[in-house]
Amino acid sequence: MGEKFSGEYILSQFVSTRSHAFRVGNRFADPGDKLVKVSTQWALPSFVVEGMPWYQRRWATAVAHGRSGKSRVLMGRSAGRVLGMWVIGTWPDEVVEIATPNMSPSPKHKWAPGSVQRKAQLAQGDVVVKHDVRVTSPVRTAVDIARLHGFREGLVALDWLLRSTKYSKQNVAACINSLGRAKGINTARRCLKYAVDTSESPYESFARAILIEAGLVLRTQEWVLGGVRTDLFTDPSVCVEVDGDGKYKDTPEFTIQEERARERRMMNAGFAVVRTTPKELHQAPAKFVDDVRRAIVRQQRAA
Repeated sequence: MGEKFSGEYILSQFVSTRSHAFRVGNRFADPGDKLVKVSTQWALPSFVVEGMPWYQRRWATAVAHGRSGKSRVLMGRSAGRVLGMWVIGTWPDEVVEIATPNMSPSPKHKWAPGSVQRKAQLAQGDVVVKHDVRVTSPVRTAVDIARLHGFREGLVALDWLLRSTKYSKQNVAACINSLGRAKGINTARRCLKYAVDTSESPYESFARAILIEAGLVLRTQEWVLGGVRTDLFTDPSVCVEVDGDGKYKDTPEFTIQEERARERRMMNAGFAVVRTTPKELHQAPAKFVDDVRRAIVRQQRAA
């Protein structure tokens, strides 16, 4: 499902549930407007919510929670969504993560619905502002995702960080070291060890993380033929391709035909090609690993 509304338009449609005369964008809300609460203090018109893909809903929900308190700081997946980071979360289980800098979280019964509070020591440089929301900095966010949500999500976040920002591995290491013995810090270190700046999609990174956990370390964005580059590659001549909606959204029929022709070229040249999808990676990661291992064995026998 594509994005029907831009982020800027969605932000313009936020309605304060505390105002006496609800205001939507540049007009006052009509009595017949159907509003959907996305946090305790903010709502959106139902047609906007219904027109958003799930990941955009998570972004809007994070922004709404972040705007519900002047001193509030979002962290983890929620900060990642606001920052535009690659985030591999789960729907509808993903909750908004709110940092409680230098203090203990409130009792759980006081938490806003759909949110969780986490104690976090935040230095001055650990907080930035995006869309009028205070969030942890990109490097702190990536490290927090790694230590709080595991190796797979952490590698995705750090790959994005190294590819899309000015941060280096040295910057990430400094952030990790500043957190001392924080929960999950060794997972963050492991993510840093394997993070690269060449990944071209979140699910390419996610697939690589699954394979690394299984003891298979593949190279990224490898040129295997003239004009042909594969998502992941390992000897002996095994290519892994991660399909996704984004690959085919503009001209799907032409792109699919082009992909099939490309795959035939690779196979005719002696390469084994393993294809997977985001859905398969989430639902059957063990099968994906087995498919890659079987391809490696077949190539070894054929060599």
